[in-house]
Amino acid sequence: MSDPNELLNDRQFLAVAEKTFKTRKVTPMTRGTHPDLMELYSALCKKRGITERPVFVAESAIVNAVAYFPAQAIIISSQVADHLPQQQVCAAMGHEGGHLSRRQMLRNFFRLFTAMSVPLDIAGVDAGLRKAGLLSPHSPPVSFAKFMVAMPLTGLAAILGVPYANRADERDCDVAGAELAGAEAMQGYNLAAATGNREPSILERIFGNYPSFKDRNRHLERRFKILPKGEPPLPGR
Repeated sequence: MSDPNELLNDRQFLAVAEKTFKTRKVTPMTRGTHPDLMELYSALCKKRGITERPVFVAESAIVNAVAYFPAQAIIISSQVADHLPQQQVCAAMGHEGGHLSRRQMLRNFFRLFTAMSVPLDIAGVDAGLRKAGLLSPHSPPVSFAKFMVAMPLTGLAAILGVPYANRADERDCDVAGAELAGAEAMQGYNLAAATGNREPSILERIFGNYPSFKDRNRHLERRFKILPKGEPPLPGR
């Protein structure tokens, strides 16, 4: 992206900002607007060998950040950029950069495509067996019977498997944020983002695309052998 200001007139970019932050007031984060933060972010990216992404700030009191895949850019709220510790802000940017580097938008598409293509694969195998003479042309249409079995299984895979993989992606990107700015910084950001939000219900834990912040911080504890801020020790500690 040669000129970050070009995105400020991009309808899709502004729509993402509005959906996430309830505003279309977005400005580029630069060394002129946030000198210390940008210097820290650049230094951490260089030190860790991580790609530095263009960052934008949405004027919003919501504690959140989002990756914008078409431009490989990151949008964070002004609440995050201006009110959280800089190390936590960098952790949030590292998390979103993890989504970009892992190309998770494409991965999610292929997961869904794979799940939905199972019945077509079965039909293709059946046709191939008939063509090879391994199935009698007068035999009942095996593909139809398998289709009837495969369709609900495909739906189940899409309903359960894809959200499960998405939740795993979120935890992986927390690790990316921790590797950039430190695990405690990532945990601190998660706690800030969780403030005022209720814990997800059992159904949301099963079918939702996002793990709870408590689950995410416990994952960081196991991954980096540290104690999440504000959480009691795990059993056996």
